Order: sequence, then C-alpha cells, then structure tokens
Amino acid sequence: MAWISTILGRFNDAPGPDPLDGMLADLDEAAASRQRRGRPLPPGPTNPVTALGVGRMSWVSLILGRMGVPLRVVDRDVVEPRNLEAGNTPFRPTDIGLPKVVAFRNLMKEQAPGVQVQAVQADLLLMPEEELLALAHGAGVVLGLVDDGQAIFRINEMFYRHLPVIYAAGHRGARTGDVVISRPGEACLRCLLNIDSPARIQTLAGEATHGIDILAIAQTCARITLALLGDRRLGDAGEVLDPSANFIFLENRRSPGSPGGFAPRFLRIERRPTCPVCGAF
Repeated sequence: MAWISTILGRFNDAPGPDPLDGMLADLDEAAASRQRRGRPLPPGPTNPVTALGVGRMSWVSLILGRMGVPLRVVDRDVVEPRNLEAGNTPFRPTDIGLPKVVAFRNLMKEQAPGVQVQAVQADLLLMPEEELLALAHGAGVVLGLVDDGQAIFRINEMFYRHLPVIYAAGHRGARTGDVVISRPGEACLRCLLNIDSPARIQTLAGEATHGIDILAIAQTCARITLALLGDRRLGDAGEVLDPSANFIFLENRRSPGSPGGFAPRFLRIERRPTCPVCGAF
C-alpha cells in the first residue's frame, strides 16, 4: 500500500503531503488497471451515502467524497483541539470551534469541489424517529461511524429493515479493527457482535490512536462501501468483498495469526432467532 508512506509527514512538525494522495493514487491505479485490461470503466454511484458520525472514522467519508460519492454527514459535536492529535481526523487547526459537519463540508469544497455534501448538525439520540429515518432518504448505504454505544444501537434499530448499514470500528488503540455489514434480512449489528446491550460496545473514546491505523481501517471500509453501491471502478464486488461475508476483521500489526499484517479475515455471521431486531424479520 503505497499510500502509507505518504501520510507520515502529517505526524511530523514539518508539513507533509496530503495523507490521502497516495491512497487515492492506489485506487486510481486499480481503476486504470481495469481499463488496460480492456474492461470499461463504469461511472461512479449517484445515490448519496449517509454518514452518521464525523469523528475519527470520518476518513471513510473523505475517501468516498474524493472518489466522487455524494455525502450526507451527521454529527452533533464541534471540532476540539484533541481531535487533531496524531492525525486521528482530517480536521485542521483552523477548524477548531466549528461544527464537525461544517468543517468537513468546507474540507470537501477544497478537495472535491464538485461533490455534493449535505451537513446536518444533530444529536442521533435526540432526533425523532421520522427525522432520523429521513436522513437516509435516497441513500444507497448508511455508515455507522459514531463512537457511542447507545447511538450505534439506535442506528441498528432504526435502519436495519431499510437499507445496508456499514459499521467501522477500531480496537486496542486501532491496532485491530473491523468492518461489519448489516443487510436487511441478514444478521443485524446485535448478532454480528453477539451483544444485547450498548454498554458492551467498546469504543476508542479516551484511547490513544494513530492516524495511520485509523486510515487503514477507513480504506477498507470505503472500498467495501463502493462495492455495495455497485461502483465497479475498482473492480467487481466479488473482487473487493467476499459476497457472503458480513464481518471483516483487520489487523494493523503483525501477529502469529497474521504475520504480514493488513490481512483482512472475511467471516459470515448468522442471525440469532431470538434477536429483537432481526430474529423475526
């Protein structure tokens, strides 16, 4: 992954190259490779992606936006100085004090001026049901990128029956992570994680993380999102994602089970018959 070497400058005192340039170059090369093999390059998706949460995993949304995907971003918070530590988010010092959704929209205007971005500052836990569901109107996929157990549970309960929801998360300081896919009629988030209480969701809140690890998880999530949207610029869905998989485990460090690192494990998790969300679907 050539993009990793390009992001190191972001974490040094001296300004470095844009941390996404190398990553997007990799994606562009994948698309160009298809053309060289005589395979036509289809257009990108036209349906928007609704991204719930503009925190550490907002790199996912930034990658999608720079790939031309229309976005609807939702978050309640403002940018704080701690959000800029170790390149954990794409925000800049000039964004401090702005609503995260506004700062993100401003960033997209600079980096992908032709891409439509709708910014909604709202609390997912306080929004009435009809307003929350309206956030996904016309969307092809919902991204659950919040770092709050109660909000994640509400996303699962509200959107499971309507359209695919992709959740991206980091663990152990983002040294490992996962991307899980909840599709209507298949396992919901409760079953995918085998939990029944939001208190059992371990978030990265209060943990030290490094932007390199967050970006590694974000790139996988973005590629899977594009595949589910039917975007074939990077290859057919089967080339990007095992069609039967709904749980992708990621390691950003070498381990006995993954000596090379960056090796996704594709798993299939089934619904639990007693699940209150998907069991009787």
